[in-house]
Amino acid sequence: MILRKGEYRAVPWLNGGGITHDIVVDGAPIAQRRLSLATIDRDGPFSDLRGYDRTIVLAGGTGFTLAFADGTQVTLDRLGARCDFAGETMPDCSLLAGSVQAFNVMVHRDAARAEVEVAHRLPHVPWRERGPVYVFVITGDIAAGPETISEHDTLFIDAAERELVASRESLLVRVAFDEC
Repeated sequence: MILRKGEYRAVPWLNGGGITHDIVVDGAPIAQRRLSLATIDRDGPFSDLRGYDRTIVLAGGTGFTLAFADGTQVTLDRLGARCDFAGETMPDCSLLAGSVQAFNVMVHRDAARAEVEVAHRLPHVPWRERGPVYVFVITGDIAAGPETISEHDTLFIDAAERELVASRESLLVRVAFDEC
């Protein structure tokens, strides 16, 4: 199943500081697993997502720095750079130069774990993915049979194995969830 970036659902951030686009939200009454693509267009704090483990990956723009209350700073200044942190740490975000797009993985730590891998793929070199797994395209294009998955689209592969191939050099994020 292909989830196209134009079909993602826009929702406001909990802290009112911006908009994210939900790709996948699983679980009720609270989300246990969530993938989203946020546009960050100003400096400010992240929302309090207490109880969630988060991974954020730079998916567009020049980058940003996250400053945590313990004094730790992490700068994501190249596409595919990532940071893993607890949702209750609420880092302050400072943009390096203009707005960015950030791919987010969030899991309620009592319900699931996420395995997140950023991968480079060379053109015309096939590889196999076994599901269930989500493949988010940061840059490039990948083919899954007759379908093309383009920049900021997401491919969901169920339990079956699929052969994929990049049509040009591509940067991807692979996400698999494990239930607790």
